[in-house]
Amino acid sequence: MNSKRSIHELQDASNEEMLYGTVLTLKGGEESRSFLRDLCTPDELRSLAGRWAVVKLVREEQSHEHIRLQTGLSLATIGRVASAVKAGSGGFGIACARIESADNFSFPTGA
Repeated sequence: MNSKRSIHELQDASNEEMLYGTVLTLKGGEESRSFLRDLCTPDELRSLAGRWAVVKLVREEQSHEHIRLQTGLSLATIGRVASAVKAGSGGFGIACARIESADNFSFPTGA
């Protein structure tokens, strides 16, 4: 097996790093909202927002079936997000901890 990364894999990694760096430059909700609306299709944005809603419900220890009924997302998507909440890279935990400690932010109620 060839261990060298293809030019496409290297470009993908470079593009990811560029995206992460760009997100770090955004200041506040309005800039983030504008950026995501420009970057994502409406369906992609709904999908990301739905997954983020699943994070909240998983952290509240809601059942997958309850989450499915609340969000309309598939059990496969809910399971994937739940796995990432419990054993992912830690990003959800970091984001949730920051949100929970922020004086000016809270999760919206409802799904």
